[in-house]
Amino acid sequence: MDRPHWGFAIAGVAVLVASCTALLRAVYAEAWIGEDAFITFRTIDNFVRGHGLRWNIDERVQTYTHPLWLFLNLPLYSHIRDIPWTSTIVSLICTTGAFLTAASRYWRRPFVIAFGLYVPLMYSVAFLKYSTSGFENSLSHFCFAGFAVVFFRALDREEIPWGGLAFLGALGVTNRMDTVLLYAPPLAVLLLLHLRTARWGRFLLGLSPIFGWLIFSTLYYGFPYPNTGPAKLNTGIPDHVLFHRGVQYALHQIRQDPVGSVMILTGAAIALGRLAQAVFGSDRRRSLGLASIGVGSFAYAYYVVSIGGAWNAGRHWTLPIFVSTLLFAEQLATVSREGRHLAFGSLRTQLPQLVKAPAVWIAAFSLALGAGYVADRRPSLPYKQPHMRWTPHSYKYLGKNGKWQMSREAKKFNGVGRGLRKRKIAAYPAAGIAGIAAGRTIIIDAYALTDPLLARLPAKKRFGGGWGATDHYERALPIGYIHARRTGSLERMSEHLAAYYEPLRRIITEPVFDAGRLATLLAFNYGSYDHHRAAYLAEPPPRPSKKTSDSRDGSPRPPTRQRARAAPERRGG
Repeated sequence: MDRPHWGFAIAGVAVLVASCTALLRAVYAEAWIGEDAFITFRTIDNFVRGHGLRWNIDERVQTYTHPLWLFLNLPLYSHIRDIPWTSTIVSLICTTGAFLTAASRYWRRPFVIAFGLYVPLMYSVAFLKYSTSGFENSLSHFCFAGFAVVFFRALDREEIPWGGLAFLGALGVTNRMDTVLLYAPPLAVLLLLHLRTARWGRFLLGLSPIFGWLIFSTLYYGFPYPNTGPAKLNTGIPDHVLFHRGVQYALHQIRQDPVGSVMILTGAAIALGRLAQAVFGSDRRRSLGLASIGVGSFAYAYYVVSIGGAWNAGRHWTLPIFVSTLLFAEQLATVSREGRHLAFGSLRTQLPQLVKAPAVWIAAFSLALGAGYVADRRPSLPYKQPHMRWTPHSYKYLGKNGKWQMSREAKKFNGVGRGLRKRKIAAYPAAGIAGIAAGRTIIIDAYALTDPLLARLPAKKRFGGGWGATDHYERALPIGYIHARRTGSLERMSEHLAAYYEPLRRIITEPVFDAGRLATLLAFNYGSYDHHRAAYLAEPPPRPSKKTSDSRDGSPRPPTRQRARAAPERRGG
């Protein structure tokens, strides 16, 4: 391809700087940090204070789902000790990196930067909302932008940077493990196309970040996956109920974020077109590679639906939106044989090419249609989901005066957390702002996000047979559990549950390299103690007596409109 005239380069740089500045300004105006994000920052705060990577200082539990995001925030927080500003600064850096990295491939093609990247992201409510929020979304975008640019260049050339591609993919998976669904298809396609010439040594070495983290997590925490995995997936809720919730989650996204939703559909359409071209057309290698990007995005979207979505509407859609936007920009750049003509070429020459690109017209129509539906820019938790029960809108947001403010519910949680500081241990079904405000108090989280035993027990139905908010499923506290956490004695617990909890407690409390702990760790992960859990769950729920029940520990009730019933401790389920 001929090199564009220097005028194209100047125009591209100007458009790149202007669009990036406008996007960052919009993201900054939306700056907020949600309730669940404070779970990660309690772990960061404990680490900075010398307690290790722990949420409760008495046990090692991986309560965060994004190791790379945690380690990226840790240095800045250790310096400024301010959670909202730490999260926002790192988010803005990652968003800037994601956009500039993606646009670097088209910096001499201002049309692609403006309409292929900037406009879809700017008009996507979900993308703007979760480019801050305290969650790992912005870093996920940055990781995939780097991966996609290197992948696209690999399709353009014969030489493939196996180590670099594997390394960038491993960083993305280390940031959030379920994103392996996005990175696996493109890597698999390249490996299949170059099976004999692949540099396997470099490829495996590039995967070292995720291998290293899995080894560390297994040794330090006892398990290769975060505690939120069993807490959200080991609920006992029927699959059809979760799938129904996931469909509602997707429909809600379509209603609230039409531009982002159409970009996901556009990415799927491009992937199908590229698959057809790979089978029946020419340039099969490139078409198959681009199709694999769309396949990964679809696989991730289906996974989100299958697990029931989340109560944070829009959060899990930002990565498919971003991936589809990159795929759309790449398609837009290759509509004609020379992408620079899209900006300044003859209309007579380019019109037939544009007409042949239905994805371009679908996206253009959706952007024009969705412009009138862009959500209000007031700082608030994104969208409510009508198919789920309301959850506390507990968050901090950046006010117009440039100072961080708390929502009404956040103030209540903060007050409750400060009240918990007087206690050594307390049972409380909220782990975010209240957990930060509680200081070193040991908190038993009834939602099981931070509790390894409760995470392995099924969720209980509540409020007329409902299951509560998606990915926040409450567990009933077993008899004697609070007493065990307070005193270390298992005498009040069920015999089978005590036999199951004792090795689990050994894994998360004893020295990391203790020989007995390592043996127990292997046996527990192999399933050697699962029969005790099964026997406990098969027991009829006992009626707690005043002698055995320790559910009334004086812990405050959560400040929600629909307060969790103070059910006595019994068998989980």
